[in-house]
Amino acid sequence: MERGAPGTLYVFRGNYGLPSVDPKCLQLIFLLRIHAKHNIALKTCRFCTYPQLPYLNSNEKIYYTLQGITNAVHKMVLDGCDKTFSTLDKSRILAYKHLTHNVFSDTFDLHFWGYDRNNQHLIKQYGEGKHFPFRVIFARRMNRHVQRIVEDLTERDTLAEVLKVGNEAVDSYLEDLSKLLKDKKYLFGDKPSSLDALVCGYLAPIVILEFPNKILQNIVNNHKKIVKYVKMFLQEFGEEYEGVIPSEIPQKVESEKAPLGTVVIAGFIAVSVMVCYGLIHDIIKVN
Repeated sequence: MERGAPGTLYVFRGNYGLPSVDPKCLQLIFLLRIHAKHNIALKTCRFCTYPQLPYLNSNEKIYYTLQGITNAVHKMVLDGCDKTFSTLDKSRILAYKHLTHNVFSDTFDLHFWGYDRNNQHLIKQYGEGKHFPFRVIFARRMNRHVQRIVEDLTERDTLAEVLKVGNEAVDSYLEDLSKLLKDKKYLFGDKPSSLDALVCGYLAPIVILEFPNKILQNIVNNHKKIVKYVKMFLQEFGEEYEGVIPSEIPQKVESEKAPLGTVVIAGFIAVSVMVCYGLIHDIIKVN
C-alpha cells in the first residue's frame, strides 16, 4: 500500500491508453478519479495468476466483490458519490445505474467471452505484462473462469438466442442514453456522476479496443453521440498509469517497478518451472 493511501485497488493491466482493459476495473477507477477525497493506490498484479480482479485492500480488509469494493470506496469518499446533485437527480442516477447493469452486464460478458476469437484476444490483453510462467498459468485459469461465465449465461438458451435479445436491449438503451445526454458534456450536466463512471466503464473497452468479432462494437459505433461522449470522458479520466489516484490527475506518473526481492523470487520460480517442464517432456535429460 502506498504511504498515505487508505487503500490499494488491484486491477487488470491497461492498454491502448485505457487504465485497465476490464470494464469492472474501469468502473472503479473512473469512480475514484471523479470522486476520491483521499489518495488511493492503483496497482496491477504482474505476478498474480488470480483471474478474478478487481480487489481492494483497505484498512487491513480485502474486498473481492464489485459491490463490496464499491461500498468501501463510497465510505472512503466520506459522503459518497453524487452528493452535489439534487434529490431528484440522485434518484434518477440510481435508477439508470440499475438499468445499466441489467442491460449491459450479461450481454457484454457474452460478447467478451462467448466468441472464441474475442475470448482468446482478450485473455492476451488481460495477461499483458505478466512474466513467464505466470502468463501461461493465468491464461489457463482465465479460460476456465470465462467458460463458467458463458455456461452460466447460456444455461437455458443458445449463445445466439441470448445475444439476439441482449443486442436489441443494448441498442435501445444506448438510444435512451443519447437522449439523456443531449448536448451535455456528462449525462447529468456539466459535472460527472457515478452513472458516467459506470456507463463509460462498460463502453470504453468497446470503443477503444479492436475486437476480432465486432458485432457489439458495430452496435455501439452506430450511436455517434455516445462514442464521442466516451472518448471525451477518457481524455479527462482515462489516462493509463500506475501509482496513486489523487483528486487531481497528474500529467504523467511513472509505473511502479517491482521490488528486487520479488523479481529474484519470480526468476527462481520461472527457472524451476522451465526445468521441471524440460524433465517431464524429455527436453532435459539427467544421466
